[in-house]
Amino acid sequence: MKNLGDKIASVATPIARALQLPCVDPVTQELRPESKCSKRRAMLNEGRYADAFFDIFWQSKPTQPKEE
Repeated sequence: MKNLGDKIASVATPIARALQLPCVDPVTQELRPESKCSKRRAMLNEGRYADAFFDIFWQSKPTQPKEE
């Protein structure tokens, strides 16, 4: 049985390919391992549902050095 992340990726990857999103490798036609899509799939497969949901809507902002 597939994990939740794999099930969602099996539907979402063809859509991402059709939209030519950067998370799909043009050569292999699979998700790039370093892409946000692949990281969310891994989170869902690990059972980290809240982290995957939070990452979609509230992405962390890069910290900038404080000016003195």
